[in-house]
Amino acid sequence: MTPARSTTSTSEETERKYTATPDQELPDLSGVAGVTSIDVDTVDLSAQYFDTADLQLLQSKVTLRRREGGEDAGWHSKLPSGGDTRTELLHPFTTDGPTDVVPDALLGLLRGVRRNRTVLSPHF
Repeated sequence: MTPARSTTSTSEETERKYTATPDQELPDLSGVAGVTSIDVDTVDLSAQYFDTADLQLLQSKVTLRRREGGEDAGWHSKLPSGGDTRTELLHPFTTDGPTDVVPDALLGLLRGVRRNRTVLSPHF
């Protein structure tokens, strides 16, 4: 758990996924414009995704997850921002509250999408 923080942070994220076969090596990207460093680390992450019973978040291209591990453990929500860019909201776990309940701050921000529907764990 991280120390208590009272605010939800926001960042823009452009994600692109590429597929390679197991025998392919990672190409040298150090000469690519915009690449300032290359770090290869292994981090164990665990994520649970949440949605309304009728998948309203998914239909709106919004994700809501609870993630453990890594430097940004906590509650994450990703909202479409145009193209392949999304706005990510992070609400870190706090030391003084439950980590298995979606924070009211994120539920409030998602109210227009979920339309007051209850957000359920993946076990619904």
